[in-house]
Amino acid sequence: MLLIFSVAAIALLSWLAGRLYPVQDGLTDERVHRNMVRTFPGESVTGILVDTARRVALVRLDGTAERLGLVTQPRDRIVCRVLARGDIDHVVPTKGGLRLTLDDFTQPAITFTADDALRASALGWLAAVTDANQGAQDQRENPGSGPAVTVPSQHKDSSHVA
Repeated sequence: MLLIFSVAAIALLSWLAGRLYPVQDGLTDERVHRNMVRTFPGESVTGILVDTARRVALVRLDGTAERLGLVTQPRDRIVCRVLARGDIDHVVPTKGGLRLTLDDFTQPAITFTADDALRASALGWLAAVTDANQGAQDQRENPGSGPAVTVPSQHKDSSHVA
């Protein structure tokens, strides 16, 4: 019983601290670069696109064009990851930016807020890690939905043993 109350008290204090002392600093090019290089020491950052809300950034990495860095700041933490083909299920342009649906249960969807120019740049960067041909087909089938880039998940069937 003491353990349950201790865990509940820690959770309550953490929530309260987050509400009383919210993180005011958004992502900047310098913070994105520093955190990406610290998380992935072997990577070289060649470009950064920070969304207008300063909560999400796309990072162009040196090397192959089929990988892209993603830096998010959900609350008081900065999360860095490298996206490759198959990690993004859908990219849908919205009125305020882009909606990325990821093949990840911890961050299933991310909103990249952007104006038209920034959205176009982000779509160009994302084209290398998504299937742009499928997005053009979706646009022809649903012309009012805006161009969508869809990538089917590439999960391997574990029931088939060779």
